[in-house]
Amino acid sequence: TDLMASPKWIALAPDKAVGKVSNSWEGGYVRIRFYVGIFNDLDENLTIGRWNVPPKRKKGVKLNLVANVFQCRQLPAADSDGKSDPYVKVYCCGVMAQTEVKENTLNPMWYKTLNLEVEGVGSDEDPPVLVYVMDSDDYTSDDLIEVLVVPL
Repeated sequence: TDLMASPKWIALAPDKAVGKVSNSWEGGYVRIRFYVGIFNDLDENLTIGRWNVPPKRKKGVKLNLVANVFQCRQLPAADSDGKSDPYVKVYCCGVMAQTEVKENTLNPMWYKTLNLEVEGVGSDEDPPVLVYVMDSDDYTSDDLIEVLVVPL
């Protein structure tokens, strides 16, 4: 992907098991941009604006997956008060990173860079990046609100 590409609004698929969403088009949206490049400790201090610049991509080596998580809109409510306490988890190749929880909102904003050091990416059979929008709960397990599968 292009590091300088504009982030895009992507429609999310709701988890109907939560019981709060009856229609597949009511999943909300996430604004996110991905970049995959060669992992190199020497490149960690490069920046463009407020974003870290990841290194260039090369096949068959350890790579740095960068997910710029901007915001979500129109998320379905997962709590009884009509709101959610959302956070985003990004998985790839068995590695996970996540944002902080934003409490009592259906339109959270993070503007957070998540870096995942992944191995085995770069072949014709790249695993997808999985993006989960979760609802944080204090006394029960967290609920899955939305999911996004992004092929590399």
